[in-house]
Amino acid sequence: SKIHQLICKFLDSSKNGYKKLANNLENEARKSKADGSRTFVVLERSDDKVELKVTRCAYREIFESHELGEFYRVFCGSAHCLGIVQKSTKLVKHTSLADSDCCYMELRK
Repeated sequence: SKIHQLICKFLDSSKNGYKKLANNLENEARKSKADGSRTFVVLERSDDKVELKVTRCAYREIFESHELGEFYRVFCGSAHCLGIVQKSTKLVKHTSLADSDCCYMELRK
């Protein structure tokens, strides 16, 4: 959501940004699990890395609902998709929902 993106940008810019972002991601994962949407899960967390598995993406659903699924592949790798964190962290994508059934990524300190 837009609010979550704004929170992430703020946390990324703040002191101890990585730790705050990791905590925020864990809280959001619990919320998504509790409401049944299961948007993403935190697979592992350490002092310098958080591993995430995204199983649902609103952007993908929007592109597909308008029969523009081929454009999602371009969007998914774009700076917009990865641009919520830049200062205190690095986001590394290993797989994408455009190519597989989940998006596996790491947030690194």
